[in-house]
Amino acid sequence: YVCGGGWYQYLKTCEVYDTDQGYSGVWKSVPALMLQGRRTFAYASIGPTLYAIAGYNGTYLTTAERWAYELNIPMLLK
Repeated sequence: YVCGGGWYQYLKTCEVYDTDQGYSGVWKSVPALMLQGRRTFAYASIGPTLYAIAGYNGTYLTTAERWAYELNIPMLLK
């Protein structure tokens, strides 16, 4: 997952890389939209939740945002 922009772009969008195809994979948009466009921010994925912390969008941000997605991971039960 990647979100936000760089240099002079303060994007609200997120994309995910499809690793099923290895190096031939493609980037796909996901429904995650940040409330504030931002760049150069801290970003973490904890379980099914993505966090965007601080950053810059013409001014230094002191806010944090989160977005949760459903994850369907096969589980092996013994």
